[in-house]
Amino acid sequence: MAVHAGRRDGEDLVIELRVQPRASRSVVEGSHDGRLRVKLKAPPVDGRANEALVALLAEIFEVPRSLVRIERGATGRDKRVRIVGAGPPPMALAALLSMRRMSVVMSRLGLAMATIACWG
Repeated sequence: MAVHAGRRDGEDLVIELRVQPRASRSVVEGSHDGRLRVKLKAPPVDGRANEALVALLAEIFEVPRSLVRIERGATGRDKRVRIVGAGPPPMALAALLSMRRMSVVMSRLGLAMATIACWG
């Protein structure tokens, strides 16, 4: 099944996500109903899961947090995120956007990228 979770909109990258808060670690992992599945260690309280999502994507795409915007789904699990002026996605994320199994393992703080593992 093809997953089309990401698309270009001019210079921006728009990604459809399914977020699972209160996970054991922050990780971009597989897909769910045509969306990238993102597990976040942060709870969905006082916007902390959204902040963790923005921080995770900013770290992955190497852009300031201010350029990562949640366009839709701020209070739900299904989200549309725009990364303003995003360059090409990192190789492992590009593979996942084209539907290869991939896992991005974050540090214990869930902010700094520690390892990217991609299985073809």
